Amino acid sequence: MTAKLLPTNPTRYPLDWTAVFFFTTIHALALLAPWFFSWSAVGLTIFLHWLFGSIGICLGYHRLLSHRSFQLPKWLEYPIAVIGALALQGGPIFWVAGHRLHHAYTEDKVGTITTTPTLTLPKQVGGGGSTIRPGGQFGC
Repeated sequence: MTAKLLPTNPTRYPLDWTAVFFFTTIHALALLAPWFFSWSAVGLTIFLHWLFGSIGICLGYHRLLSHRSFQLPKWLEYPIAVIGALALQGGPIFWVAGHRLHHAYTEDKVGTITTTPTLTLPKQVGGGGSTIRPGGQFGC
């Protein structure tokens, strides 16, 4: 039975040498951290993690651009999209398209297996009908 689940002709994907070079360089530079440690750099890292992750990805890419949960003036929407791009998770169009594909069949309960437990809070509890998935990096 297990043999039927395995693909008979697995697809081989070519190596993205730009990505290999980028990630190798970042990790090689990270090895220098012990010689250049400072508490101000730790504080800056925590701040940038919050800025790029919470504001750029969660607020900008996820809520504003993917779900259109709220509206902002264009002069503010563009800088938030740029902050999201600085998180290095792809451009706005790439990220939004992938996220919308991710949600394409979330309402289809027939024949699906839920791997992430969800909890939907009713509006009376202050949840606004929003869904909570445990384990999210930024909680968005």
